[in-house]
Amino acid sequence: MIRNPFITSGYVSADYFCDRRFESEQLVREVMNGNNLALVSTRRMGKTGLIRHCFQFPEIKQGYYTFFIDIYDSRSLRDLVFALSKEILEVLKPMGKKALHGFWECVKSLQASISFDVNGMPSLNLGLGDIQAPATTLDEIFRYLEQADKPCLIAIDEFQQITGYAEKNVEGTFQVVRQLLENVESIGDFSGSKLYRHLQFKKNARWNADELREKLLEGFRDETEFSYMKGYEPWEKLIFDR
Repeated sequence: MIRNPFITSGYVSADYFCDRRFESEQLVREVMNGNNLALVSTRRMGKTGLIRHCFQFPEIKQGYYTFFIDIYDSRSLRDLVFALSKEILEVLKPMGKKALHGFWECVKSLQASISFDVNGMPSLNLGLGDIQAPATTLDEIFRYLEQADKPCLIAIDEFQQITGYAEKNVEGTFQVVRQLLENVESIGDFSGSKLYRHLQFKKNARWNADELREKLLEGFRDETEFSYMKGYEPWEKLIFDR
């Protein structure tokens, strides 16, 4: 049997990435200009591969910390925070004690999961059970991302999953939405999202960050889906006083 010489799934390296030169350059340019982006298309069109490819550009690889998480299997805020925490730790570990120590100092709720030997080499022992207060840990993570020694880029694949989280955690919902709206450069994949009914992606050929933020706010103002947030003053100011 002849082995298929072509890569049909996943991202291997720039050597095996074909075409998409214009899209890649545009994505890198927008990110380096500090813009928030959402990649939108039908499934299996290569959004994930495009993001991973752009993360390999020298100007991105050398100038930024890049984190990529797939939250398709996540069912709660704890799952999301665990995936993000684990990805950050795995990315920072090869970069040495200094890089990891900066994260360790900011994310106090996870300090017990990170230790250093006599030579300063880090040891990671993070499990889902270590995420005792997801909203608190998420806030600490974004605080780290804001003050890290390099700018941070986060790509969240299957972002629409947050709309189906089982818990109706008022503080957790507030923290997630606030951070997503205000803090870091995020590349979100909204393919197949319940937010389609709010964002009307098919009617928009081009997005900018302000337009996307406004459309997201429209979705978060849905009184049926977010009825449990009614009366929570920080939420009212975040979503309605804009």
